Amino acid sequence: MKGMKCLILLLGLLILGACSESNDEGYDVNGAQQEYNRMKGTYQGNVVVNNLPATVQIVIDKDFTVKNLPSYPILSRIFTGSELDAAESSLEKVTFVAETDQMLITDGYLLLTMHPGDLQFQVMVNGKAHDIVATFQARAYRNNLYGDLSVNMIASELYCDGVSYDLSQNGISYLVDSAKKQ
Repeated sequence: MKGMKCLILLLGLLILGACSESNDEGYDVNGAQQEYNRMKGTYQGNVVVNNLPATVQIVIDKDFTVKNLPSYPILSRIFTGSELDAAESSLEKVTFVAETDQMLITDGYLLLTMHPGDLQFQVMVNGKAHDIVATFQARAYRNNLYGDLSVNMIASELYCDGVSYDLSQNGISYLVDSAKKQ
């Protein structure tokens, strides 16, 4: 049985190695850079989070930036009632920025993964400032055939004034499907 597990692991590694060295699509370092350069730009699309749609702008350049990120799903984990209303009304538009971590080109898609990025902002509730920090994992997919961009951002940690809020049972996930390049 142990020999069978080793054989399966070895086959898996060989398959992964063959895929990573495959040049079926003709990608080399220069080709990958050209694909990334094609991905760069400003995209407009709709984000859905907790069944609430909103329009966002995504900029891929040196960093990965999402402008106008809805804050209600984050704030509703911390505040309720009139405090939630006060927090939401005190807040300007939220912008999330992360550094690109890895890029993978496969089957007509370009996948970017980002370093976990912190979204930090401050809200006012009953005359008191509250510091909010949400840590996100983010992935962006570009369909090379159509040029559309899809983004999945999942909040893995949430803090308000240093107090942690549990997201393990009911996370916060932002999904952008088919954002168009402007």
